[in-house]
Amino acid sequence: MRKMKASRNQAGVESNYSYAVVKAVNAAALAIGAEISSARVLQTIVEQARKLTNARYAALGIGSDPKRPFDPWVFSGMDEAVARLLPHFPRPQGLLGAVVLEGHKIRLRDITKDSRYRGFPLHHPQMTSFLGVPIRHKGETIGNLYLTEKTGADEFTEQDEEVVEMLAAHAAIAYRQAQLYEQLHTAHTRFETLFENSPAGIVFVEAATDRVYENEAARALFGRRLQPEAGRQQYVGQFFSADGLPLSLAEFPTSKALWGEVVVGAELVVRRPDGEEKSVLANAAPVRNAQGVVTAAVVIIQDATPLKLERLREEFVSIVAHDLRTPINVITGFGELLSRDLEKKGMSAGERRAVAAIQNSARRLNHMVQDLLDASRLEARRLTLEKRPVDIPVLVQEVVERLSPMLSPHPLLISVQGTPPMVEADPGRIEQVLTNLLTNAAKYSPPETDIQVAVVAEPQEVMVSVTDHGLGIAPDDIPKLFSRFFRTKEARASAHGGLGIGLYISKSLVEVHGGRMWIESEVGKGSTFYFALPAAPSVAANQKRVG
Repeated sequence: MRKMKASRNQAGVESNYSYAVVKAVNAAALAIGAEISSARVLQTIVEQARKLTNARYAALGIGSDPKRPFDPWVFSGMDEAVARLLPHFPRPQGLLGAVVLEGHKIRLRDITKDSRYRGFPLHHPQMTSFLGVPIRHKGETIGNLYLTEKTGADEFTEQDEEVVEMLAAHAAIAYRQAQLYEQLHTAHTRFETLFENSPAGIVFVEAATDRVYENEAARALFGRRLQPEAGRQQYVGQFFSADGLPLSLAEFPTSKALWGEVVVGAELVVRRPDGEEKSVLANAAPVRNAQGVVTAAVVIIQDATPLKLERLREEFVSIVAHDLRTPINVITGFGELLSRDLEKKGMSAGERRAVAAIQNSARRLNHMVQDLLDASRLEARRLTLEKRPVDIPVLVQEVVERLSPMLSPHPLLISVQGTPPMVEADPGRIEQVLTNLLTNAAKYSPPETDIQVAVVAEPQEVMVSVTDHGLGIAPDDIPKLFSRFFRTKEARASAHGGLGIGLYISKSLVEVHGGRMWIESEVGKGSTFYFALPAAPSVAANQKRVG
């Protein structure tokens, strides 16, 4: 009878223990299902492991690099005040490292007698009995769950091992879930940021529900906020073809994308509720799931009004520039003919000034037309370069000698520092840059002041600068100085005419050579324009080898 009673008591104890284990594991599973914070889930698992094994201390760490602390690291049983005194979270070293790196359970009666024991840091509680179980994820050991100081016994049992193994498995699930959530949250945040902050209008349409979502830029283009549940039908009457014909629902880029088509660069017109029309470019694409089924459509809509105006302006400039060449050539030709005839008859001083004015005006007009054509070619990327090896100091000297009579009474001073390497360039275009910088310096400098031209040998490039002692440029104007058709207030007020594209062309020419241009200026003291050109490829390669 006593044996039977003892047996029943033992069975009852085991049954209660098993029930507690199941309850603890279920609690951990529920925590995983309810929480998105891995730290909270892992904390629940550590608490349950300590409670079920009667351990005084329990901790869980993710990590396998001995040089880095576990992260995350959660613990139970240690006083927070004591924990704050410890220098840092532990690393996968010693016994903790053995559990992770060797990937198997370790159960010890006294850790101080184990060869892998490395002692405890200052303020750390002393510990004797130890149970460590690896946490595995996709067949890889990624951390451990360990317990110390079993209450009421000298060491942990095999039952304790089984319980902790089950909880370690749940820890791996929690870790994996947290990873997936964080990845999803990061992707969602990036999408929201891109969607809402994109300068282009974005419309997203769900295939199953026809619900539409638009960003702020799209709302600005449409002139109103769309209702998600109203679907694509609410766009009818607002989209038109480039010819002004209304689009049917089936012709919308969104509809084509939902049918699996990709729409690229469709030119459309959007009519806003206030009657204003905007030219737009639409690009649309289907969104497919893993099985290739179209689940949504995304449309990028860009306001093309500025682009359209810019294209019309460029076409106008190109046409006008070409059409002006013929009358300019006629004026130039007849000016030369008139000059020769008058020379034969004996030209008076007044006639000489008149002929010179005609010829100078024709040259100036021809120069302006050439600038317009160059600007148009640069914009269309149709400018051709005839490159060859160029010795920049020699080219600078030749340009200065040709311009000196025209730019007097400004002395032109040249200096060369170092031994500049050869560059691969179109000498005619680099001369155009130098001519523009030098004539600008002369225009906006007081008479008799010198203009300094410096050529400096830099590592793998040649730098040229043109310095004047003129008006200088206001700091607010400097960022706009190389823009097309920009002229400073001082330039507009001066007697010197111009289109405001010389610096734009100069910078563009330097950049198509692979170089760069910039300016330093101080109001009332003058300006220095710099440009740098890369050394010829063979020279740069030799310099690299030498270095």
